[in-house]
Amino acid sequence: MSQGSPERHAMETPMSDPTSHAPPPMRRLSAPALVGAIRARSGDIALVVVAMAFAWVTLVYPFGRDQGLYYYVGREWARHGSIPYRDILDHKTPGIYILNAFCVLAFGEHLWGMRVAEIVCVVALGCSVAWLCSERGSPVRRGVPGLSVLTASLVYFGYLNFHETGEGEIWLTLFATLSAAAVLHVEADERSQTLAGVFAGAAMMMKPSASPFVLLVIALIIRRVRETEDDRLRRVVRAAVRFGLGVSCVWAPVLLYFGAHSALPALYDVVVKANSYYVVHESGIKSADDFLFFTRWYFHWLAPFTTLCFYLVSAIVFVSVWKRDVQRLRRYVLGIAFCAAGWLSVAMQGKFFLGHWGVMTGPLAIVVTTLVMDLLTWIDSSEERSSASRVGVVASAALICLVYAGANDALNRYVRVNLAALSWLRGQSSHTDYLATLFEHGLAGSAADNERAALWLREHSEPSDFVAVRGFQPQIYAIAGRRYPGRFFWTTFIVAESRAYRRDDWLAEDRETLSKHPPRFVVTLTSVQGNTDAPEWWTRFGYVARAEFGDLVVMERVPETASERL
Repeated sequence: MSQGSPERHAMETPMSDPTSHAPPPMRRLSAPALVGAIRARSGDIALVVVAMAFAWVTLVYPFGRDQGLYYYVGREWARHGSIPYRDILDHKTPGIYILNAFCVLAFGEHLWGMRVAEIVCVVALGCSVAWLCSERGSPVRRGVPGLSVLTASLVYFGYLNFHETGEGEIWLTLFATLSAAAVLHVEADERSQTLAGVFAGAAMMMKPSASPFVLLVIALIIRRVRETEDDRLRRVVRAAVRFGLGVSCVWAPVLLYFGAHSALPALYDVVVKANSYYVVHESGIKSADDFLFFTRWYFHWLAPFTTLCFYLVSAIVFVSVWKRDVQRLRRYVLGIAFCAAGWLSVAMQGKFFLGHWGVMTGPLAIVVTTLVMDLLTWIDSSEERSSASRVGVVASAALICLVYAGANDALNRYVRVNLAALSWLRGQSSHTDYLATLFEHGLAGSAADNERAALWLREHSEPSDFVAVRGFQPQIYAIAGRRYPGRFFWTTFIVAESRAYRRDDWLAEDRETLSKHPPRFVVTLTSVQGNTDAPEWWTRFGYVARAEFGDLVVMERVPETASERL
């Protein structure tokens, strides 16, 4: 046989070995390999630890109104089987209640459970941003995940206070980022588009204001499909089916659950109809000038991050267009598109509350990470490779921290709250002194007053006693560990002029609940008159004032003093 004959080639090729088709043995991660992997990522680990340490004070935050509301719904769902919308009323989509219910089951009935989950969420967001900003098919560069997590932590925990965090926005931006990363980085179209749908569905489960991000993800899918040369229409149809399948993997089980518990009509009534009325009648935006005012206000509040990013990115985009650097331009356009989606997400709610701006944590982290990656690349090209990465990571971390240090108002507030918390934990001041540094706008906005009222209730009532907290102070239920017997554990949706949807029906339902299960204690508001939130409304039904904490009056039921029946 000649050397080049097929027979000789067949004899010598590995295919002649009957075991050649067997998969390679799985590599076990040995202790030395694990140590080596940790050392290789030691910079990332150190930065993540710093970012988590920066968020430590959130673990001793009290609940604000919204956080107390989500916790109460989650607790009642997890512990007592009360189904949201049907048995207990709030108007958010189910995602935030699912998270709070899970935290109650995982951590118990504590105020810090959701805060632990939130810190993990910010770490996951930073890592997903690093993945999103990396080149497809390339490993995430060392140092970038840690820098992204540090940025997300500073932007989120450094600028937002106790009642502005703990919302659904941070989870929304995490899922939106993961959805986009799945489109750009998962190689197989089937997995890429389905995963993108799963994460997009999770984002929409947190809040409908995720829709601008979902549209951005759909645009990325279409762009990826257009990169192919053959049968584009069929590929688009298949992508739509896979994306929709991913979304249904999230929404179908939830809707089936509510359907099985006869709660779908209530969900539709509250989330769609009541919210539609609420959005139309309680918008804080009356003109285009309002949009510009609140946008400028947030831009200045988040300075110098926003200022630096705006000017640097504008300059880089200009140079990239001038030099026709398409690859770099695409990287920055992605960050700009995410920022635009974030702004639309806030604007479509018509409120521009500071907590809503939590959704911008991901977009700003994307912009900063893109800038950092360009800086690291430049350092690599100007220094010896062996030391350039370490120098670049340290320099980038220092720059990010210095930029945050320029945030005068936010930094001063953060330092004041942290010092007060440390003073309390060291026994140098009381918990009330610490809470005095935390305040919400509006009636009964004092965290200290709300806690004092809640602790009074816990001391003077039994766990089996029903209580009613009027107004919008659901955190009192959380701190006191007490319950309301019906759906309307807060009353804004049945007394506010801007939320008059089904008011007569809901007032009658609440009155029937109170009649069947008269609460032993009621927390009312001194500055309200003429409705169920006012102390005098309860006096005729046999309630007597027992304690007063700022705007709050705690009343106890004394039936013999009643002039009317509930």
